[in-house]
Amino acid sequence: MGPIGLTGPKGDTGATGANGIDGTNGTNGTNGTNGTNGADGATGPMGPIGLTGPKGDTGSTGATGATGPKGDTGATGATGPKGDTGATGAQGPQGVAGPQGPPGVAGALVSYTPSFAGTGLTYSANPATGSYIQIGNMINFRIKVNLSTVTNFGSGHYSLTLPFAPIDDYVFRDGGLHDLTANAHYQIYGDADASSTSLSLMYHSGAKDIWMDHNSPLALTTQDYFYVSGTYQVN
Repeated sequence: MGPIGLTGPKGDTGATGANGIDGTNGTNGTNGTNGTNGADGATGPMGPIGLTGPKGDTGSTGATGATGPKGDTGATGATGPKGDTGATGAQGPQGVAGPQGPPGVAGALVSYTPSFAGTGLTYSANPATGSYIQIGNMINFRIKVNLSTVTNFGSGHYSLTLPFAPIDDYVFRDGGLHDLTANAHYQIYGDADASSTSLSLMYHSGAKDIWMDHNSPLALTTQDYFYVSGTYQVN
């Protein structure tokens, strides 16, 4: 083969020829088979939580169910040890006097034992005796005190007790003190308060009333005696 010669300059391009007639479309090819599903993609990031919606209205309360059966009572536990006895509390105030007992038989003489009392007064046997008659709500009483059993006349003023408490204040002036040593007599009386059976003994001296005691209206001895009586109303 001989040596390649030098290429000459390119000539001018000739004019474009007329387009040829379009060919007919070819028939469609058959569809290919579907490819297999691709693998699931990774889960995307969670979006921000939305605002909380308004709270709905509270629904009405449902009907109460039937009460179930009562369970069996458990066994009684053992009794614990007894605790120490507590200290005794202070004594309460004295209660009001109880109701007066029923009236006795109308017109019957009833004996009773009055209490003869005074500060420091002592005796070997109660020197006071008493009796009363009740007609309806009226009481007629008599008390006699024989001082022969007195062992110490004391220093305070004297008192006796009525068979029943009067409904109002009373002064019973039917009383006398006999001084057998001097053969003298003194008028004494009893002063009673409403609703109390206590009968305070007194005597009149000058312009005022004085409490009766071991030395008033005279120095008492075991030779002396006194008495007081009267009528009063009860409830």
